[in-house]
Amino acid sequence: MPQSAQKDLLQWTRFWSPRKTRVHGTSSEFFEGPQGLYGEHLHSRAASLSDITPEIGLLVLCGEPGLGKTTEMDLLRERLIECLGDKDHLIHLEAREFESFPDLQSRLNDHSVWQSWLSDGKHLTILFDGLDEGLIRMPTLVARLRSFLESKPMNRLRLVLSCRSFEWPEAEGAQLAALWKREENAEFIYELEPLRREDARLAVEQKGHDGEKFLEAVHRADVASLAARPITLFFLRDEFGGVEFQATTRTQLYKNGCRRLCEENNPERAHLLRRLPREETSADEKIDASGKLACGLLLAGKQSIYFPTSSQSPLPSGNVCRTNDLIESGLLRDKAVEHALGTGLFTALGGDRFGFTHQTFAECLGAGALQITASSAAHFALCH
Repeated sequence: MPQSAQKDLLQWTRFWSPRKTRVHGTSSEFFEGPQGLYGEHLHSRAASLSDITPEIGLLVLCGEPGLGKTTEMDLLRERLIECLGDKDHLIHLEAREFESFPDLQSRLNDHSVWQSWLSDGKHLTILFDGLDEGLIRMPTLVARLRSFLESKPMNRLRLVLSCRSFEWPEAEGAQLAALWKREENAEFIYELEPLRREDARLAVEQKGHDGEKFLEAVHRADVASLAARPITLFFLRDEFGGVEFQATTRTQLYKNGCRRLCEENNPERAHLLRRLPREETSADEKIDASGKLACGLLLAGKQSIYFPTSSQSPLPSGNVCRTNDLIESGLLRDKAVEHALGTGLFTALGGDRFGFTHQTFAECLGAGALQITASSAAHFALCH
């Protein structure tokens, strides 16, 4: 995440919700914490990172691109350094540092903290940030990490991973989690929630604007779903003229905001992708694919998008839009779908199912797609 965004995020209070039971994309307002009037019913299981971090075991922190996962990991690291002291061990790793799994294995084996932990009976916390970047170079990273750890004293290990929602390999992740004894159906995958109203106000006031006037403009333009995400909040803050936004229409604000969410905001990840032999997808192609996926959801009355991440992925039960239907009909390219689902427009729902992070994104992009491909509306409506 850009350093400027991190600076703005440092004073925000963020919340995490278990992926399996999370409520998302249903409100036109900001996220409301569990202490709020509605939040106590809608988000009763949302909690701060310090509250969900286990003493021992696996914790996976997922979220949309640019939502603030790395900042949360940095804050967790600072808190652990302060509270652990010399009592227990801590190792911090960034996935982008490793060219291959042997590099990662050698780093750990040669690490003095790791060597001490193996024999001194203390607990160890490993913070592993940006797993999705490691998966670009090492697609089997999670499976190999499990094999490496299975002979180690797991009853003294806490492993915290951060990963973009779309990139987390659920099957391999479940096998990794099985290395620890835990209660049946215990949650270990959490999703970072959007910003609260007071978070947006703070970010605007830090730049010298009147926070209440900004929130009033957000309400008039009906763009709270944009203001609730750091990347598009900063875009709206730049667009704010003190009373109104420079863009003249809500539609234009949404189009510009959706484009921001389709652009790669992490320069290190962008540099890594340019170095690898990987099929590129432009922001325009991601917008196009997202619009067609929105049509597949809205016109066919589907509840989620199914995109199998492996050949063994079981078809989920329920009312899902199968991306293979759209790809086989020629309406979408496979890679365009994959890269679109990896943007901040979408969030993971579990079981290789995905949904728009907010209903308004689907409505905006779906309307745009129908204007361009109106003759294909019947194809969208018949997807099943």
